[in-house]
Amino acid sequence: MVGGFYVFDVADLDQAIDLARRLPAATGGSVELRPLVQWLPHGEPGADWWTALLWEQADTAVAPGTPEWESGVAEHERFGARAGAAIRGGGALQPPATATTVRSGSDGRPLITDGPFTESAEVVAGLYLFTAPDAGAATELAALIPIGAKGGTEVRRVVDLSA
Repeated sequence: MVGGFYVFDVADLDQAIDLARRLPAATGGSVELRPLVQWLPHGEPGADWWTALLWEQADTAVAPGTPEWESGVAEHERFGARAGAAIRGGGALQPPATATTVRSGSDGRPLITDGPFTESAEVVAGLYLFTAPDAGAATELAALIPIGAKGGTEVRRVVDLSA
């Protein structure tokens, strides 16, 4: 389960690993690092913020720069135009083969492995942050997000840390 996310602006994987190993989740769980293809920054989340995690089959992940990728980008641009001001941020992730996972080893020191956190059929391909007044409106907006034939969108309210 995805419990949250960070976006690191660092020069290389070594710097990302150094930050990830300091996260509490790396001690009691794990942190999967994946390069972003793009990132749309966001402001401070509020009580009306939601996230849509875009899931896809791990074996059907589309590589950036391919015609399939460009077609998907065009679909997401159309979605962004429809959603308008509700969109607060988002990002697209590189395929799962680019992942590095940081978790606590049996000796308490960080264990770093190449590859995604779990061996699963579905992986997070990207996410959107958006505003909506309630779960119904959030679900309606998320239903407009383009996903692959075997993909899915998971909608969750963002924790309002200002409350």
